[in-house]
Amino acid sequence: MNKVNDILEHLFHIRLIRSAPLPKKQSIHKNIVVEFFGTSGVGKSTLCNYFIKKTTAKKKILQTADLVPYIRDKRVKLSGIYDDLLSAKIDEVTTNSLPGFQKYSLINFYHRIISISSFINEYLNNNIIFLEEGVFHNFSQQILTLVENKEIEYIFRGTVLIYCTASPEFIVKNINKRMEDGTTMIHHQGLNGEQLYEFVKKNIAERTIYANKLRAKGVPLLEISTENDRDYNCKMIENYLENLLK
Repeated sequence: MNKVNDILEHLFHIRLIRSAPLPKKQSIHKNIVVEFFGTSGVGKSTLCNYFIKKTTAKKKILQTADLVPYIRDKRVKLSGIYDDLLSAKIDEVTTNSLPGFQKYSLINFYHRIISISSFINEYLNNNIIFLEEGVFHNFSQQILTLVENKEIEYIFRGTVLIYCTASPEFIVKNINKRMEDGTTMIHHQGLNGEQLYEFVKKNIAERTIYANKLRAKGVPLLEISTENDRDYNCKMIENYLENLLK
């Protein structure tokens, strides 16, 4: 389908899949990418979406949903560090004991995440982009492996990270609510209460180490507790971004 689309676009300027035309590649990039990351269930999406509703910079903001049409039919070609990160993630997924259809879904999901990051760096300029989950959240182990690689600084450019954290008890409570709503994450399925608590506790520790290494690398990073009042957290984020952009 992608090859057919490429031919149709070249000859007749039409595509069979509904997608937005790729803009011209940019040689200058002045994007600000604000990515929320942290343990699954901590409340990243909730805080991100709440902040976007509250912020005065609303008109300037792009979100994941705004970018998906540009990468829907895989026209954003991955190369360099993006291809390395995706290849390493595919290796991780394929060695997992998950059923084949779940592996396929995960690989498609990770391809979309890495394509969005590549699209931002190659095609967008002078935008503010908010991602409730992006490359730093989903490719943490792969980034840690390559963190001394000079090329990886390319994806750090213009990035601000909001590290969302909370107590294990708070996160487990959120996860249990998701279970009741039927939206359990794959890695939480089949765990009893004690196992889930230990899983979350371990994940928090790993994420904190990761956050500290990124901070040491020079990536702007704000650590914030999602147990705080949302308006208080939004004010913290707003002030942090204002100080960075001065």
